[in-house]
Amino acid sequence: MSIDQDQLPSKETASPEDKSDSIAVGEIPNSSTEAAQSDKGDAVNQSQDQDTSKDHGLKSNEKDTPAPAPVAAEANTSSSTEELGQSNVSTMKRKLDSLMDEDNPAKRSKPQGETPEPPKPASETNEIPTISNPEAGASAASTSEQMDVEAASRSAPTSDDHANSSPPSSDQSDAMDVDEPRSSSLLDEGSDAGAAAKTQSDDDLDYTSDLIDPALEGLMKLEDMVIPKVDPLDPLTFRDLAELEAALQIGDHYNYGEDDGWKGDWAGNLDLFRKEVVVNKNYLNTQPSAKPIRIDYCDWVASNARNKSDLRGLELLFRYVYHMKGTPAMAKKILAHALQRPAQSSEERLDIIIKAATRMNYDPIVLKQDGWTIKKTETPEGPLGGAFYIGRRVMWQKHEAVIVAYIPDETYGGLWKGVFLEDLDTFDMEPGELRLALKKWENKSRQKAFRSNTHSGSTRFAATAKFTVPGIENGIILAKPTNKASKGIMWPARVRNIVEGKRNADGKVEYTHNSISIEKLETAFRFLGLPKGIFARYLDSHRLAVSLKAYSLKHLPKNRDSEDQLLASASLTESHILSVKAPIFPDVVLMLPFDYILSKLPHPSELAASSLGNDEDSQEPVIDIDGIVHSLSPPECFGKSSQEPKNSSCLTPEALPSSPDPNFTPAKSVKRALQLASEENNGDSDTVWSMNNFASDFLVGLFQREAVDDFSVEGIGQMRTLITNLVAKLRQTCSAYPSYGMHRKVIELKKMLCQCLLIKGHGEDCIEYSSIPQGVSKVIIIIEWRKACERVYKRAVSKLSFAGVGNGVTSVITDSRCNGHVTQLGSFERPVRLPAAIKGAKRAGAGKDPNVLLLTEVEDIYYNMAENVVIPKAHKKSYVKRLKTKIQSIPPDQKGVPLTDDSDGEGGDDTMGSRGSYAAAVVGIGASLKAVDMVVTGKCVNTFCAIRPPGHHAGLELRPMNAVSNGFCLFNAAACAAIYATTPLSQGGLGLRRVCVIDFDVHHGNGTQDILCSTYDPRYLYVSIHAGGAHINGFEDEGSEDESFRHLLGGRNTEGIFPGRCGDSSPHKGVLNIPVGRQVTASAMGSALVSQVTPRVEEFSPDLIILSAGFDAHENDPLGMGGLSAADFGHVTEVACQMAYKTCSGRILSVLEGGYGVPCCRPRNDLFLPPSEDRLLDLGEDLPSNMGDEVHYTLRQKLDKCHEEGFLECVQSHVQSFVKCNSRK
Repeated sequence: MSIDQDQLPSKETASPEDKSDSIAVGEIPNSSTEAAQSDKGDAVNQSQDQDTSKDHGLKSNEKDTPAPAPVAAEANTSSSTEELGQSNVSTMKRKLDSLMDEDNPAKRSKPQGETPEPPKPASETNEIPTISNPEAGASAASTSEQMDVEAASRSAPTSDDHANSSPPSSDQSDAMDVDEPRSSSLLDEGSDAGAAAKTQSDDDLDYTSDLIDPALEGLMKLEDMVIPKVDPLDPLTFRDLAELEAALQIGDHYNYGEDDGWKGDWAGNLDLFRKEVVVNKNYLNTQPSAKPIRIDYCDWVASNARNKSDLRGLELLFRYVYHMKGTPAMAKKILAHALQRPAQSSEERLDIIIKAATRMNYDPIVLKQDGWTIKKTETPEGPLGGAFYIGRRVMWQKHEAVIVAYIPDETYGGLWKGVFLEDLDTFDMEPGELRLALKKWENKSRQKAFRSNTHSGSTRFAATAKFTVPGIENGIILAKPTNKASKGIMWPARVRNIVEGKRNADGKVEYTHNSISIEKLETAFRFLGLPKGIFARYLDSHRLAVSLKAYSLKHLPKNRDSEDQLLASASLTESHILSVKAPIFPDVVLMLPFDYILSKLPHPSELAASSLGNDEDSQEPVIDIDGIVHSLSPPECFGKSSQEPKNSSCLTPEALPSSPDPNFTPAKSVKRALQLASEENNGDSDTVWSMNNFASDFLVGLFQREAVDDFSVEGIGQMRTLITNLVAKLRQTCSAYPSYGMHRKVIELKKMLCQCLLIKGHGEDCIEYSSIPQGVSKVIIIIEWRKACERVYKRAVSKLSFAGVGNGVTSVITDSRCNGHVTQLGSFERPVRLPAAIKGAKRAGAGKDPNVLLLTEVEDIYYNMAENVVIPKAHKKSYVKRLKTKIQSIPPDQKGVPLTDDSDGEGGDDTMGSRGSYAAAVVGIGASLKAVDMVVTGKCVNTFCAIRPPGHHAGLELRPMNAVSNGFCLFNAAACAAIYATTPLSQGGLGLRRVCVIDFDVHHGNGTQDILCSTYDPRYLYVSIHAGGAHINGFEDEGSEDESFRHLLGGRNTEGIFPGRCGDSSPHKGVLNIPVGRQVTASAMGSALVSQVTPRVEEFSPDLIILSAGFDAHENDPLGMGGLSAADFGHVTEVACQMAYKTCSGRILSVLEGGYGVPCCRPRNDLFLPPSEDRLLDLGEDLPSNMGDEVHYTLRQKLDKCHEEGFLECVQSHVQSFVKCNSRK
């Protein structure tokens, strides 16, 4: 092979345009050009250096890195071309041809003895050489002398770029040898005629043709798939290819895994945009024990993009795949359209690119051009069935999918391509996997609801003929109004019967209210997002709904027809079955002047005032509709009273099985308020200390009957003695209290309150193990006893409190040693969370208001108790020893070291720390123990513990309940506090009988459940409201052979939610898990609190409530799984305080868990970027001077919106609600 010198341009005729700044992959770089043009090279390189750093935002983390070479290679093929030897050209041509024919089945033959070398890296950079990084340019785009012909022949063995796939420019063709023609496989896509033919064939492709199975047309929305004509993409230059290799970390130099190399097919290389690249290689070189930080290549390129033209890394990858051997024509068209389609921003361009990459996996024409069969056959083909299964539904990885294509395979016999219906993501299945997926779909189909074959119902409502709402026969449901002002909020509504002549909208939710509880309605209303002024209307709607439901239950005949008869009636009347089930209200009832009636009822503000000081639900009577209607008949209509006895004008609410009748309580709300006022005036009168002010009428009646007649309830006499002596002791203490000094007062207060709680538990035992006469409820006796003891406790707090101690006091506890826990760069759990929490507490008055204490030190007694007594009870000794040993081995100056990884190195990716992590975790436990002491012994009403690291994912041992990690947690503060509170006094605890832990972190507290409730323990109730659910984390399927989901913190939508399935169900009555879906919303949180949590907690009747206060369900939190505002967290806290007030005299404390929405607090420290102009969060003196805050660019962007409202405001609202609810009367 020789070079035709006549075809080479001379130096005199070479124009500036001929000096192309790129070499198409497949061209031969002239290694002598640099020597020949040394006079010009420096100036050109200098200009290119400036352009590159300007256009791509180049930067470097190495101080001694030399000036970057130009990213785009300079190729002056008109200089010293004569020096290019024939042997070099011939060798290069043979290697290019052999490399490009490797994956061509028609050209498998190679020269004898010649073996292709494995691909090698195109650069030797130490830091991640991103497309936007000058290190990538410096190392990947090295000089022509560094990128010799041998290195070029080893790059990317499957790319058509090596074959000069684009039409050569004038100087390119001059540099090539044209005496020996190129192979046809290289010419079909490289020539102008070939490119024109390809473009024409693409335009002729038709998505509505018979090639596509009709069953798949609706699934793929084929009408939206048509792509306009596009221009071909330019091939990569040698330097482009080297730059792409370096950015993707392809080759032996970046040997982090088996897949760090070019793939053998176009689809595999396209999927490299999801490849994880290492971003801290320099740090790994200096700290070998550290873990590499990985990020998806797509996300990394996007994070460096300043405008829509900066996604160069993805553009190079698309161009590379475009010119690969075997890339289908339609795939090329999609690739080109993704890069040429107009976009207004880098985010929009990125979205287009990702959608294009996803589409190519299921596009029917791409699949057909790639060799797949996309049309279903009528009969099975061969032993495996082949294309016969196209269009069949399957269950794969717990989600519904459909088979869209089939291709024969030499290894497995055949492969089937499936598409998930949820997000059109694709997967391939082998024959055995296909059979399993089909079987699972059949099993799922058999589990669907039973369908009746007797009556089809109305043809008009055939699709929803079986839809019904429990309780519809009472006529009242919760439905969404159609007006815009209501925002789709559930509202009480009446369903009209079909005979009323108007068809109703379908109802949605059963209406469960049987009475009106003002407090519960107020609680539910807070989470609706409606203006406060609308509450009166909201209350009136429920008043009317409850009255109509009560009238229906008591006075309307029941429909005795069977379900089949109701369906038949609905079919005959062409109506929905709901209209047949609904009761028929008399016209006189529907025509009553309800507006007038409602206007005469008390206003909500009057009801709130009347309930002051009452520890019972303020339930108002139900409107007696029957009494109103009856009054319209003689003799009432003549103004005369009837001599016949009639029903009461109001209905008494039905008592809950877990609570006594409200009539058992000793005083109504107004009477109780008057008694409280008189106590202040009368002081030590016998009336004030009468037993009737503490025990209910029911309980006092039992005491009296046991003393005067033969009626005997075993244990009642002892209970009477206990509470009588307790009240006498309190009266005596109150008389002598003013003479005590402050220290003595604190001691007497603690003794009195602890005695109340001990006697409360002792009295329960007296009844629990006694025989009760028939007709007397043991449950009611115990409940009334608990209420009596708590009333004594409240009286003690009210009487014995003084300035800064007792009633009306909230405390915030923290310790600077918690700052010793330093995580790695990029972690959500940053050290600045603690200063931000303290700042939020200060905004709520901590340290400024004398009744809101800020305690900044945990005493040694609590630290030692935590380390030596409580933590060994909560966590296994092996776990504590392993964690302590690992932390002690960390060098003092090192941070971000994995703490909870196992012997295989798994599970430590998110839970990292430093030398001070152990002390920080122990002092956090000590703070929670101190909080329990302060709340139970009456020093304050409620307490917030601002501590870190969090703890509710830390269980008995490493990674509890099959979680993939410890989720930032080391020791569990909430569980330790509960254990300390229930430990007997003889063992150093407080001797409480029952403790409830309520967890409102966005993640399920698997560690707390593992420690307290792995089996049923009557001392504990664990409640968790969190994101998740079986429909997200997958259903338990015994015998399943496919992989379960990986449940990661802040995982993608295709993954489950951390920590997994453990929070999707409640294993026993000691656990109440409430998963609310993929996102925690205000309505879901409010509904769970009102309808599920409050009844269960009141039934459990705890002596103390502990809140695992996680604020990562906030709408601006970077995890992105919440929809709550800071005000919503305040409402949640108030509801919890109301539960505490009713069950345990307001004793409640909270420990900080999650919540990561803290904006950046320190400016960027980057030598290669201009000074930061980012908005910073000013924490003032609360931010220690030695505390840094390094945040990745991508996380920094997510945190910017937290300036409006974030973690700090959530803590502020939480503490403010504690302050609002810290008065006990």
